[in-house]
Amino acid sequence: MSKRLESYDEQTRTMTWVIEYNFRGKHIPQGILEDRFNDTQHLVAGTLEVRDRETARF
Repeated sequence: MSKRLESYDEQTRTMTWVIEYNFRGKHIPQGILEDRFNDTQHLVAGTLEVRDRETARF
């Protein structure tokens, strides 16, 4: 798994992260990817995107 900061908007103080996992493309039944936020962070509703690594354009 790898996680990197893709961009930061200074005006809105919003970070965009790219998280890549399952590099070998194996089937993962009922897989869970979990990230934790501290008291100063939150997930902006409607902004989570899940893309297939083979077809994604980052």
